[in-house]
Amino acid sequence: MGVIPPALGPSFDPATISLPNSRSHAEWTPFPHVVPAAPREGERNAFGGLTPAALATAWDAQLRNDIDTGLEALAELDDSSDPLTAWLAGFIRVQMLLASGRAAEAKAELPQMATREIAWIGHDLNSEALRGEVLVWIGDFEAARFALASVLHRTAAWRLPVTYGGPPTNLGQIVSLTNAQLRAQTAMGALHFLQGDAEKAHTWALAAEARSLNAMSKGDAGPPGSA
Repeated sequence: MGVIPPALGPSFDPATISLPNSRSHAEWTPFPHVVPAAPREGERNAFGGLTPAALATAWDAQLRNDIDTGLEALAELDDSSDPLTAWLAGFIRVQMLLASGRAAEAKAELPQMATREIAWIGHDLNSEALRGEVLVWIGDFEAARFALASVLHRTAAWRLPVTYGGPPTNLGQIVSLTNAQLRAQTAMGALHFLQGDAEKAHTWALAAEARSLNAMSKGDAGPPGSA
């Protein structure tokens, strides 16, 4: 997609993000039958990095909703020298805290998570999308709308390539940008639903569904925690 636009300042108006047009997507097909499975130790995860033992344990625990085991495993990765692993540890921690109803703790983890993502790939789009999701569930709808709209604005030019001549060499960027878009779209749908606007919520949900189908038709759905 070229150069990713930088983070937006307070003058950005979220109202400039228009509702998506789901009709612009290709004809949909049913979701493929995918059984979620955590990447095992030593396997490459969806972001292209090797999976250390503690990360494999955390992903498996996340699938089983075993929050305590997952958080204990992630604590082992806080000092990881690998930028991707360090960011994933924070990213999954925030997801698990949010899933267990500990939104305030999840919010406190957000700044460090964003810093780690920038160190890994040069942008904070996934962290910002997850921050918007956290803010939705905290009930800070205005801040959530700003965060999610900024992600959608910054990724507006991103589309998955139609075909690949071989295995992509920029897998991390492809998965990162696609997941950031998906999270922002689904969280925007949740925001509108919680505010009582079912029509807008449905529109954003349809857009996210179409993008998911597009992504899944071109490759692995990715490990738990990647979207």
